[in-house]
Amino acid sequence: MSKTDGSESSVFLSVPDQGHFHIEVVSCYQLTKWRSPMKPLLAITAATLLSLPLSVQAMSADEVVQKHCVACHQAGLGGAPKMDDKAAWAPRIATGVDAMTATVLAGKGAMPPKGTCGSCSKDEIRSAVEAMTAPLQ
Repeated sequence: MSKTDGSESSVFLSVPDQGHFHIEVVSCYQLTKWRSPMKPLLAITAATLLSLPLSVQAMSADEVVQKHCVACHQAGLGGAPKMDDKAAWAPRIATGVDAMTATVLAGKGAMPPKGTCGSCSKDEIRSAVEAMTAPLQ
């Protein structure tokens, strides 16, 4: 909800709801009127929030795979099982989606935590794991 009061604005950041953040702007004038030892922190926080995108969209499983998984898994870089190598994936698939998701979240070998998708949620990672392994089952 955008609130404006004449030429002044207020700041409001809501809890994410399905990947969306709601941000309203606080004027520097408004911040200077607050009598709080937290005023400098609030000013920095407001400036930081203004630099964020206004909404964060969840990526589809295929988008995550294409943007963050294919680079290593297509060629088998760093020991990553190739995307079409059923034999290499079989023992991993046998552990189940939860275990494979946990491995991606924690990282393994040359793969950093969350692969190369540091901004991905656990659900996005799980969906990508399912999308990558579905053709191999």
